[in-house]
Amino acid sequence: MTLGTIMISAAAILMPAPASAQDKPAPTSRWMVSDERVPLTGARALTAVLESSNELVGILGNAKRAALVVRCNSGSLAVHVNWVETVNYNGQNMMGQYKTMAMWRIDNGKIEGNLWDIDTTFTAAGEFKNKNALKLLSRLATARTFVVRLSGRQTQDAEFHIDGINQIATNAAAACGVALKR
Repeated sequence: MTLGTIMISAAAILMPAPASAQDKPAPTSRWMVSDERVPLTGARALTAVLESSNELVGILGNAKRAALVVRCNSGSLAVHVNWVETVNYNGQNMMGQYKTMAMWRIDNGKIEGNLWDIDTTFTAAGEFKNKNALKLLSRLATARTFVVRLSGRQTQDAEFHIDGINQIATNAAAACGVALKR
């Protein structure tokens, strides 16, 4: 047996046989999930993150992906988008919390919009209050796509293919002691 024959034989062993259409495994989820207990209180902290399928232009002009975050931390539910740059500040509510105008579409539904809360870093916007987060999460639970438009130095759209969100949404709601609205 020559060295070339050994290399070909090794390659044949390492390469899987082609799968037929019915043998293909189900696609793995692209969600990154952390489900832990808060050391101090013992409360559940569940975070699920999904990167956008498209790249956006970051603050320095480089390509980056936005991230959809579903979180329950110590009973506080949130659904928000980590943006690639500082989001525009469009006002404050009566409590002095910063807001930005967000537009979005779930699957092929109508385009919707309202003011979303901005986090303290000014690079994420979404629903950070239990009631509003639960309402949005319940709507997303049966969807396949979620497109969000936010503005920073420029207006950009982030598209999320949210397959698997039903389980994520159910687990996040349960971690916060609530049930999704069906």
